[in-house]
Amino acid sequence: MNQYFALLGNHPKIATEELRAIGAEKITNPTEKIAFFSHTQTANQLMNRLGSTIKIGLVIKKWQNSPNQTQIQKQILEHLTNLNDEKINFSINTYQTPKHLRPLAIGLEIKKSLKAEGKSVRLVTAKTNETSAVIIKKNKILQTGGDFNIIQSNGATFLTKTTAIQDFEAWSHRDYDRPGTDAKRGMLPPKLARTLINLSGANPKSSSILDPFCGSGTVLMEAALLGYDKIIGGDISEKAIKDTEMNANWLIQENITTNKPTLATSPAETLIQKLPTLKGKVDTIVTEPFLGNPRSGKESIQELKSQTNTLENLYIKSLIGLKPFLAPGARLIITIPTFYTGKHTPNINLNTQKILKSAGYTHLPFHTPLTYARKGQHVGRTIIRTKIAQA
Repeated sequence: MNQYFALLGNHPKIATEELRAIGAEKITNPTEKIAFFSHTQTANQLMNRLGSTIKIGLVIKKWQNSPNQTQIQKQILEHLTNLNDEKINFSINTYQTPKHLRPLAIGLEIKKSLKAEGKSVRLVTAKTNETSAVIIKKNKILQTGGDFNIIQSNGATFLTKTTAIQDFEAWSHRDYDRPGTDAKRGMLPPKLARTLINLSGANPKSSSILDPFCGSGTVLMEAALLGYDKIIGGDISEKAIKDTEMNANWLIQENITTNKPTLATSPAETLIQKLPTLKGKVDTIVTEPFLGNPRSGKESIQELKSQTNTLENLYIKSLIGLKPFLAPGARLIITIPTFYTGKHTPNINLNTQKILKSAGYTHLPFHTPLTYARKGQHVGRTIIRTKIAQA
């Protein structure tokens, strides 16, 4: 087992649950943004798999108490002194550490020591006091020096070194450059789609993925990239299916993957009629159904409650209609909306228990409730994990 640290994305609870779902062990969260964990895969293998983690690296030193600045400088220098690069670029971040451990002061002393040895050195800093994946890649920090993190947890202090970062360019390429999109329907972010697939706990080598509300195919695209070759999509919209086909062909043309989905135009509740050969053969459904009409933020509470009733009935019908696809033990990951109503009124949530019980499914709670929401949005996503209820 390799011992890792991870810098989590904007939704740390979701990122932590994703780590757990792909087999990470001994997970602890010393701060909201950091996780320590163990895993058998390499940092690069993990980063290529995850959707909600920004950095992964190794723990290179642990102090049972708070070290002084000189002790930390010595440890970082050991990792930089023997480098043969013409120019060394390095960065330092701190998380929940004592005030006397100032990253800039530590970095400047290290830079001074290396310059005294005749090395060309640059200390890379960020306005936010945290070197992002963008800064690390643009300055070639992982190749020419190192990104170091000082983290305090339960009285102990850890020094870690980043070894893999999120490929922000590839994520952006798939998000903004794919040919098939529909802004009116809204689009599931690729990182979230990848995370939802991982949260299912499915195995790419043996599992099938069905998205019965596939839209422009984001879940199916990410499933293909993860190595699933049994990928199925359905949608009530002919345009959505055409967009999905377009995007699947684009991935192949871009030499990103060779996997193509099986597709059908149909409402979710009758999709099995279009794909009868898949009866009892699907072990994983990952989907974001219709989340409601676009919101302006001016809707009345009564309007929103009326919409929740409509959506609850849609989800119940759909989940019942999808049952014939499911193999024994199949699991489902579904997002459902939370409507934000403002500071002085409570949020409006769908009745999850009613939906699942009416459709004959059992709720499989995560360690903590998972909600995906961006600042200023009127609608958030609550992530639900479920399976068919035992007879």
